Amino acid sequence: MKQDCVRHQGVIHRAESRHWVVRMSPSSACSGCGARSSCTLSSASDRFVDIPRDGRSFGIGEEVQLSVTPRQGFRAVFWAYVLPLIVFLSVLFGSYALWVSQGLSALLGLVALAVYYAGLYRFSEALSASVSCSMDKLSQ
Repeated sequence: MKQDCVRHQGVIHRAESRHWVVRMSPSSACSGCGARSSCTLSSASDRFVDIPRDGRSFGIGEEVQLSVTPRQGFRAVFWAYVLPLIVFLSVLFGSYALWVSQGLSALLGLVALAVYYAGLYRFSEALSASVSCSMDKLSQ
């Protein structure tokens, strides 16, 4: 199962009460990665990821490897991109079908997205349990 994981290397940036904050930087290895087309890390500077604490001990500045299974990756993509698109398009076309003007339909769609993402933020702890990375120390 570990063979099918998407992996990124990172450094423990800081420790908080409930999670570790890991800094990931794009590397030259990103150019050869099979997941680079769907990965946002290759086009950015540094990314910070919160990883729940599980009792293991890590030190600040320690290099770690983050792994996520394709299933968890697809789940994250669904919650972050697919479902909001469905919500937006449903509200947009649904309100337009009810003879609401195009401008108001678009505004209602954007309001629906704002409500969706506010709800996603509100329940982010519950969602993080279903979409999570595993973190392991890099072997020296």
